[in-house]
Amino acid sequence: MTCARFPIASRRFADGFTMIEIAIALGVIGFALVAIIGILPSGLEVQRDNRSETIINQDATFWLEAIRNGAQGLEELPSYVDKIVISNSFSKTSTTYSNFARGAQIIGLLTTGAVDTNAEARAYVTAISGSAAEKDPNPANRELAFGYVMRVLIEPATNSTVPFSFLSSTYEPLTSLYEMRLTFSYPFLRETQAPSRSQSFRALVNRNVVTNLVGSEEYYFFTP
Repeated sequence: MTCARFPIASRRFADGFTMIEIAIALGVIGFALVAIIGILPSGLEVQRDNRSETIINQDATFWLEAIRNGAQGLEELPSYVDKIVISNSFSKTSTTYSNFARGAQIIGLLTTGAVDTNAEARAYVTAISGSAAEKDPNPANRELAFGYVMRVLIEPATNSTVPFSFLSSTYEPLTSLYEMRLTFSYPFLRETQAPSRSQSFRALVNRNVVTNLVGSEEYYFFTP
């Protein structure tokens, strides 16, 4: 006896996403991308500011020590300093120095305020520390390197004495003690971008000031 076999219909289910689900997923991804793109500029700005502050802190330490110790053997400095402007608040004059042959000339000019209390030095500097890619020996190839304007003000430190009336004070200069203040304005790119930030550093210098000849010119230095 032969039994008839009837095929059993099988139903296959295909798994997948509907167009509505895909549209919702794309919308969520789009909102996330917009949020990420909006944060990126802020993150890059914070990173740039942190890098700038790190460079300024390192260079400030270098300049404070170099000026305070009357350093004269820093022969690499002329490749980083474009010019120095010495302004005199009393005579209302200013003198610009450039094309330095010796590093001692730069340190000597920056120490001028220790002798002339009306003098202020402004140095236009390409960062000494920072990325090695910005250390090209040729200054013309460092157009985009990080730079700053360094203002150097050196004043004799004073001692305040209060008389019996307690209504007025007199100030007497302290021998061989100076207050040095360095103010960095940055970033500065070859006079094409005005500095937008500034940072100041202070130090007391307990040294005598001597006059040394560099070439045929006289410059001032703190004694080592």
